[in-house]
Amino acid sequence: MPQKPGAYGAQGLGPCGLNLCPNGEAMASDANQTSEANLEAVALFKKKAAEVSTLVIEVPDLSAALDQAARIAAQADPAERLPTGSPQTAREIAGSPKRLAAPDLSEADYAYLAGRCQELGVEILKGPMRERLSGLEAAFSLASLGLADTATCVMENETEDCRLASMVCETHVLGLYAKDVVQDGQAGLAFLEAALDRERNFVSFISGASRTSDIERVLTLGVHGPLRLVVALIGPSGD
Repeated sequence: MPQKPGAYGAQGLGPCGLNLCPNGEAMASDANQTSEANLEAVALFKKKAAEVSTLVIEVPDLSAALDQAARIAAQADPAERLPTGSPQTAREIAGSPKRLAAPDLSEADYAYLAGRCQELGVEILKGPMRERLSGLEAAFSLASLGLADTATCVMENETEDCRLASMVCETHVLGLYAKDVVQDGQAGLAFLEAALDRERNFVSFISGASRTSDIERVLTLGVHGPLRLVVALIGPSGD
C-alpha cells in the first residue's frame, strides 16, 4: 500500500542530513553521520517518551501502524470520558461498536484501515467530526516531525476534522516515521519555519497525553485532550 513520505522527504530535506551554517546556507553531512545522528535521536525520543507517559510501539511500516490503531480502538474501554449520567453511555449496554477517527489519511490508506476496522468490529469515522465529538475511543494521525529532547510530535493539518479528532479522542495514535526524528527544535528549524509559513496550516506540538493541575493542584489526565498518547514509530529505529 502507498506510504506517506516523511516530512523532510517530501521537500528534499534530510532531518539530520543538513547542517545550517550561521549564514543560513545548508551543507550536506556525511551519510554515516546522518544515520548515526538519527539513531541517537530516535533512542533519545524513546527515552523521553517514557518520561511523559507516552507509549512507543515500533512498527515496520504504515500498514502495521494502522493495524495497531484498529486494535487499540477495538480493545479500548468504551466512552471513558463521557460524564456520569450521559445518555450516550447506553452505547455500552447496547453493545455499539468502538469508534476510531482517521480524517487525514489518503484514500488508499483509509480504505486499508476501514478493512481492518471491519474485521475487528470497529466503526471508522472520517468526518465531519463536529457531529461526533463524544464517545470516540481512538484517533489516528500522522506526525510530520519528532523532537527527541522532549518526545514531542509535530503534527500539521489544514482541516478542522483533523484537529478535532486529535483532541476529543480518548487515545491518540500518532504515526511517526523514525527517519523524521531529530534531536531538538533547532535541528528541525528548516522544516518548522516552512510549516509555519504555509497558508492555512495548523501546527500542533504534542508531548504525551493531556494533563492539567489547575484544579486544587491535582494532576488530571484527559481534561483538555486525549487520556493517552501512543506513538507508532515507523521504520528502522536502531534496535
